Amino acid sequence: MAADALLAYIRQHIPTPNTALLAGNSIHMDRAFLAREPWDRVLKHLHYRVLDVSSIKEAARRWAPPAVLEGVPRKRLRHQARGDVEESLEEARWYMRCFDGMCVGSGGAKEEECGRGSGIGGQERGREGSRSGGDGGGVN
Repeated sequence: MAADALLAYIRQHIPTPNTALLAGNSIHMDRAFLAREPWDRVLKHLHYRVLDVSSIKEAARRWAPPAVLEGVPRKRLRHQARGDVEESLEEARWYMRCFDGMCVGSGGAKEEECGRGSGIGGQERGREGSRSGGDGGGVN
């Protein structure tokens, strides 16, 4: 059965229950599909949180410097399962590289590189203002 094969594949790479994330673009319908038998045992092995790459893209569209979206790998629009998975992974890796080195604690990126004043933290890009009520720290 395909559900058993998928669960075996996931367990081969991530044997500990409740640690693997369901991830991809617009995955809420995928999650709804997995909630039904016989796929529900796959969903039970996964962590309850999901990583929706489309949501990361929307956050970047609103709050990140334009260069973040300009560098996103382009979709080939093949709409085949394996190709969609590979494209989602490629896009997720792009955002992961963008997060790497962001100004977290000391030694991170310079203020202008990590978006201070560009709206990260509740304000849309282009609006003036600090990140959290005037002190310049934290995320709303």
